Amino acid sequence: MERLELLRKNLNNSLILIKESVDASVILIKEGHKREVTGLWEDFLGTFIKYLRQKSKESGINLLASINFMRVWR
Repeated sequence: MERLELLRKNLNNSLILIKESVDASVILIKEGHKREVTGLWEDFLGTFIKYLRQKSKESGINLLASINFMRVWR
């Protein structure tokens, strides 16, 4: 259970940082930095998705397969 609690804590901390980044992105886009902000998000999301795919391939566990995206997008 310790590992599960650590995962929960890490995801919660990550969400805090993501929210701060979204808020900063909105401000920067309003200030005229849309292209730069978009590039940063594309780099971040691309790296994240590539890492997920790599770990899924290495472990044989598709980390996204069991996620119900209909529930996520509500």
